[in-house]
Amino acid sequence: MHNIALFGDALIDLIKDRKSFDFSPVCGGSIFNTAVTLARLSINVDFYSYIGNDFWGNFIIEKMREYKINSENVKRIDDYKTALAFCIINRDGNATYDFYRQNSKVKMDIKNIVNSSLFYYGSIFSILNENRNNVKKMINIAKKNNILIMYDPNIRKKHLNSKKSKKYIYENFKSSDIIKCSIEDLANITNITKIEDGFNFLSQFKPILAIITDGSNGSYAKLRGGNIIKAEAIKIRNIVDTIGAGDNFSAGIIYFLIKKSFLNKEKILTMNENILLNLLYFANKCAGFSLKSKGAFILERDILKLKRIFNSL
Repeated sequence: MHNIALFGDALIDLIKDRKSFDFSPVCGGSIFNTAVTLARLSINVDFYSYIGNDFWGNFIIEKMREYKINSENVKRIDDYKTALAFCIINRDGNATYDFYRQNSKVKMDIKNIVNSSLFYYGSIFSILNENRNNVKKMINIAKKNNILIMYDPNIRKKHLNSKKSKKYIYENFKSSDIIKCSIEDLANITNITKIEDGFNFLSQFKPILAIITDGSNGSYAKLRGGNIIKAEAIKIRNIVDTIGAGDNFSAGIIYFLIKKSFLNKEKILTMNENILLNLLYFANKCAGFSLKSKGAFILERDILKLKRIFNSL
């Protein structure tokens, strides 16, 4: 059984009701959302992060136990407040966030990453100054132990407020075997708005597999030296919100790689176009199903559907 290591923020999304000022708390954080879906798809997940030794920290740990996510590598800090994100949903189901986060440099115990088959990280958490040493150490351990590395910048324009931010993103690109990002990420980082230009940009970092998502326009993949493959987006009626759609897309990619035994660089490079298309199709399904419920949480009946869909590929 493969273990997947994920490093990212664990926080509380306080989602505002569209018709009132009531807020509903759910566990969030981009990489955490991916961890939850993978665990609910019966994948062994080791999550690395730090949270406060407070009420909301306890809430997160309880949910991790409920979803069977290994919480041994989540550090609890007495004088640290678990991060909060107030989430406002517009008429189209898209979210805007106000983050309340305490800066704190935390030295983490990351040695257990050697037991993993894939290391996945990303979002603003991976480019915060206080986390750079943790990220670099994890990447070094992964590289020394031939562990596959996957990165998703998942970055908003307002977070690129210093030269260091972009420098750290480029360092992460260069260190990763698989780069998954949205066309919005690329526009924020480099002003790129076209898919082909996006792949040309990413090729300088020499990933073995690059994936670009473009919302309702579909998703795209390209192996090193290969052609661009496109899969159409999944059409969903009555979208509740778009929170975590990209995170669930990532869960679909990782699940596919595990279950189809593509957990090393050489094997990934043997993928043909039909396999790449199935990879994107399944990831699109994961993203699409997440649009049907509040937050990034996929309904249990849809988790079962995803397993059946995968078995049919």
